[in-house]
Parts: sequence; C-alpha cells; structure tokens
Amino acid sequence: LRAVLNAGHRRGSFVGRSAIRGKEIVNEKFPAFAAVALAGLGNLPTTVMSRAVIIHMRRRAPGEKIEPYRRRVNAKEGYALRDELAGWAKSITPRLTNAWPAMPEGIEDRSADVWEALLAVADEAGGHWPEKARAAAVALVEEAQQGNPSSLGVRLLADLRRVFRDRDQMPTDDIVSALCAIDESPWTDL
Repeated sequence: LRAVLNAGHRRGSFVGRSAIRGKEIVNEKFPAFAAVALAGLGNLPTTVMSRAVIIHMRRRAPGEKIEPYRRRVNAKEGYALRDELAGWAKSITPRLTNAWPAMPEGIEDRSADVWEALLAVADEAGGHWPEKARAAAVALVEEAQQGNPSSLGVRLLADLRRVFRDRDQMPTDDIVSALCAIDESPWTDL
C-alpha cells in the first residue's frame, strides 16, 4: 500500500507487483496515479508525508459552534456544487495539461511536484485564488518541514521531557495524566 501511495502522487507512475497467470508468476506494472485523501492520528511515514499536502486538524474548542452536516439536508447542495466543479474541470483540462505554474520561493523539488496541479487550477480560476493558493502552499510546506516530529517515539520523548521537567521520577498514573493534558497531543486517543 505504501508503494502505491508513494508512486501515486505523479501522473504516469507505476508500481510493480507479481501477478499469477495460470501457473506462472509474472511481474507487472500497475498504474498508480490517483488522488488520495487520508486522515489519521499521528504521522504517516516520511515517504508518504513528503508527497502530500499536509493539513493539520485540531479538535473543536469546547465553546466553538459549528453547523452540523446532515446528508439528507446538505447532499443536494453538495451534489450541485460537485457537478458544477466537474463541468468546469472538464472545460479547462486541455489548458491545464500543458500548464507550468510559477512556484513561490521555497516550493521546489517534490513539494513543487505536489503543488503544481493545485497552483495550475488556482491560476485558471483567477481572481484571488492564485495568490491564496501560493500563500497556502508556502505556509503548509513550511509547517510540514518544521513542525512534524520524525516519529511518534520522538514526540513521546519530547512530551515526557516536558512532563518530567526537573523530576527524577513520577508515578505512572501521573505521567499518563500529564501526557493526556497536553494540548493537541495524540496520547488521549492512543
């Protein structure tokens, strides 16, 4: 699965797999390009993260109000928007095929590969979208490069240092409680 995700961020990429043809096992190349949305707790492998647009979510604050989504209420409007976007996308596909959007400073190498299609769509949409998309690209790439610990283990060690401060020992229940009290930490869910 990781090989498919790693290869799938670029059009024309393939993943090699073995397939059985009668009594013979043969190696085949399977096309892997696809748009994928993943959500989860903690971090994905670095190879997947470097090929992704990372959007960190947060829990809703206790007093924060949101409008609930109910399929039977909101689906009709959602389907209409989907159909309108699909029609627009079909009409601009020939122009996007050969588009080379200008990359903002700091968006290069694999990040440029990841953001290229999104910036091309923003350029085609016009108005404020090119500027907003480039600002988002810079902010999200910087956050992904700076803010993510390399592993859950590294995050645990950093949080334990924070919990222990200058103490040599603590009861396990106190450690777990203190870890779970850290804002935006994965420990409560785990």
